[in-house]
Amino acid sequence: MSSLKKFDYRIKDNRKRNIFLCGIILVVVTIVGVKLFNSYATFSNETTTIDLANGSVIIPATHYLKELEKTNKDELMYDGTIDNNLRYIGANPNNYIDIENGEYQTDIWIGYNNDDIYQAQRPVEYQSLEACQKDKTYNKHCTKLHSKGDPILWRIIGVMNNIDDGTGKIESRLKIIRDEDIGMMAWDAKCNGTIDENGVCSGENTYSNNWNEASLKETLNEAFWNSTSTSTKKYIYEYDNANSKYISKWEQLNFSKEGMNEESKKLFENAKWHLGGITSTEYSTATAEIYYTKEHSDKVYGTNPTSTNAIVGLMYASDYGFAIGGGATTRETCLKTALYNWGPKQVSQSQSELLICREYDWLYKPSNYQWVITPLASNDNLASSVNYSGFVRYQTHVINEYYRVHPVLYLKSTVKITEGKGTKEEPFKISL
Repeated sequence: MSSLKKFDYRIKDNRKRNIFLCGIILVVVTIVGVKLFNSYATFSNETTTIDLANGSVIIPATHYLKELEKTNKDELMYDGTIDNNLRYIGANPNNYIDIENGEYQTDIWIGYNNDDIYQAQRPVEYQSLEACQKDKTYNKHCTKLHSKGDPILWRIIGVMNNIDDGTGKIESRLKIIRDEDIGMMAWDAKCNGTIDENGVCSGENTYSNNWNEASLKETLNEAFWNSTSTSTKKYIYEYDNANSKYISKWEQLNFSKEGMNEESKKLFENAKWHLGGITSTEYSTATAEIYYTKEHSDKVYGTNPTSTNAIVGLMYASDYGFAIGGGATTRETCLKTALYNWGPKQVSQSQSELLICREYDWLYKPSNYQWVITPLASNDNLASSVNYSGFVRYQTHVINEYYRVHPVLYLKSTVKITEGKGTKEEPFKISL
């Protein structure tokens, strides 16, 4: 065979080979293109269709809120931290969520002992208006908290990024807080002895700000989560003349009606809770951003752990700080102001003389102190709380005293919003 014929055959073979390769490439490109298109279409449906009023559904809920932020910057704003979480802000944003967690069993009224509810000392709860008004020696005002049969609502703190489920799996997840508290109890209190029928501990009362071993962590993740009963330490402000001391007692709390039910529990899973804190020299200048940095640091007291894995926790001091709204100027000013300066320190202080950021923060509750999970890193028996006057403090707040508790949970990343407007009357409804 001549060299010319050999060359001709090579050309034909190469053509066949090239055609075959081009066919394979075309098939691959087509398959990849279809997958990319379908992927894009799915993502577009999940993130841009936000008209729930017309029956649209957003999957997952984190995408919905991130898209909603584009047109609702008065209520949703990124915090600018290293994780850049998206948070609900303002005095009363539309962030109510119904997880079908049951309903309240009784009416609850709160009695205030001061003309200014922001200065009221330790409000007392009653199950009727008559009972509240009857206690005239204590109460000047009575306000209804909720009615029997009202749904137990929660509120969305925001979309928290880089949340570890405790196994190293990192996701963006919705963080929610129960709107009304579940009672007043100690951050940590342990009875080294027996508790008699009157609720008095026969042994020594001990406590520390190691959240991993705190009695409140156990109460939230055992009794509240499983809807059972538990004993918790409460101070009864009656002076025991015989022993020259104030009496402290343990009280049985029953969460069988207002704890977590089995269906709603399916919406949640573990999260890693950071346990860093500030020191006694930092609290008076600590802004929301400083708190956030310290809370996510390894700054703890002694050998306390820097994190723990759990289902239920509390809000952080930084959660309270970053919920501030009131417009761009007010928000900027308050975010630059230490949380300790968000409200009056003494009853004698005039409201007009103070920067009252609390007025624009939906996490503020004038009804009493609220515990937060943030401990004091320079002392083993102190943790932070939000004062009824609106500022964050730690001093004199020994953790075996009792303050209001609002449980906090992280929804699973697969949860979707199915209906609702986020208002108290039409809260968001969710499902897996």
